[in-house]
Amino acid sequence: MKYLLLTLLLFSLSGFGESEVYEGELLNRDGLVYKPRSLEPFTGKNVLLHRNSQLLRKGSYRDGKENGLWEFYWNNGQLESKGNYSDGNKEGLWVFYWNNDQLESKGNYIDGNRDGLWEYYHKNGQVWTKGSYRDGKEDGLWEFYWNNGQLENKGNYIDGNRDGLWEYYHENGQPWAKGSYKDGKEDGLWECYEECYEKDGSVNEDYPKCYQNGKEVNLSLCKQ
Repeated sequence: MKYLLLTLLLFSLSGFGESEVYEGELLNRDGLVYKPRSLEPFTGKNVLLHRNSQLLRKGSYRDGKENGLWEFYWNNGQLESKGNYSDGNKEGLWVFYWNNDQLESKGNYIDGNRDGLWEYYHKNGQVWTKGSYRDGKEDGLWEFYWNNGQLENKGNYIDGNRDGLWEYYHENGQPWAKGSYKDGKEDGLWECYEECYEKDGSVNEDYPKCYQNGKEVNLSLCKQ
């Protein structure tokens, strides 16, 4: 049986409403958290600190599992993420932040899996990615953006794999290339809208390309 030692501060309220601070240890035993020498899974609040004494996380356990609101912090004191647990699984809305206090991502969990619409952000606050999950896997239309706000690429996922037509764009918003995926692998003809210009203005002469099951094959196989 493997034990994971977690050093933490335990807070509880006395019968007189005064806060008592207990410094001790918790043990993780078969997925449940216990106080040392206790046979009962731990129920109560806990606080864990970074090595620099900044707050790392705080939240509550019920019957040895995370339950209720939890907050996590960067070692500079900024909030890193917050959301609720239910029976040890993330549940409902969770919000994540960069260490500069900018929003990094937000979305919902169901039974510990990302579900529904999620949005991700660049450190400058611009949207980076948005799309939906189903049972923890990307599903449906996803869009990715450059940090100047222009669309970078877009296409569909099925069960966590890219599938169907995907389109790619330059940072200035001009269309660049397009091609299809099947089960997460390039498949079929990939080509540029006009000439495939790189960032330095040169022309990429490798296009068009032909793929079968993720492997590049002779171009003639896509033109039959």
